[in-house]
Amino acid sequence: MHAGLRRDLTLRAGLRYAWRLATFSSSDVGPITTQTLGAIADARWRPSQKVNLFVRYESAQADDPYRVEGDQLRQPPLPSRQIMLTFRNRGSAGATVRPLDWMTVAYRFLADSRENDTFAARSIAIANSASMTLTPIAGLAVLTAYTRRDLDDQANILYAPTYVATRATQAGSEDVLTTQITYDFALFGQRWSTGGHVYWVNSDQHWSPRFETTPGDSTRFDLSRVDGGAFLAFRHKWVEPAIEFRIIDYNERVLPQNDYRATIVSFTLTKRFGAGEGSAPSPAPSEAPGPAPSANQ
Repeated sequence: MHAGLRRDLTLRAGLRYAWRLATFSSSDVGPITTQTLGAIADARWRPSQKVNLFVRYESAQADDPYRVEGDQLRQPPLPSRQIMLTFRNRGSAGATVRPLDWMTVAYRFLADSRENDTFAARSIAIANSASMTLTPIAGLAVLTAYTRRDLDDQANILYAPTYVATRATQAGSEDVLTTQITYDFALFGQRWSTGGHVYWVNSDQHWSPRFETTPGDSTRFDLSRVDGGAFLAFRHKWVEPAIEFRIIDYNERVLPQNDYRATIVSFTLTKRFGAGEGSAPSPAPSEAPGPAPSANQ
């Protein structure tokens, strides 16, 4: 359902239904059907040409989720169990402001909650993100963004040898800083593209129970990763050669034996079909590193 009450205000609401049939070749379990029903509501307000505000809500309920088969002949018996979070609520809000024609400032707030009562699972994530994009001259774009996520995950888990339900928790925060620049220019009568990026990820989390033999009730996961690189591409109408240089510095403060430093140089040739000369966009730098893994995902 879509309603445009005013020229600067748009309201949308609706229901979403999905049906999935999955077959697992490596399991004795037959085909599994999963149905998902959800609701969506969205409101967008544009009080001026330079300001855009929005708020959005989503929910989803999964029926008949996949279950891991148990073993009743084992001593003690191992019960069957669900492994996915079946109920989800997500709310988001944000604003985009263009104080100048060459500057865009954006803010996003996200609250995400997922649950499954069968094993007392609950996952809550709250994120705040701010970004600024600058395009001071034609062909030049500069992006800077910062995201902060706070996590709180809980669930009952079963582990050998007793398979007694034990409360597991994961809590902490993640900080992600992104800086990216791209520039399209002409040189010697030809089109070129260049740019670079720097990504920084910092994660500070605590997991429990602790499975290591060393003393303590919880396990720390402290991660710091820096990913920086630069690229140069020649925009020829027949083929586009490009070279990229990257350095990755990965550090786990609690487990330094997992640290590494990588230097990557890649050369690519790209041929585009069906696009006119000069229509190809600048190649995006390598994908930014994602958030730290979650124990309940």
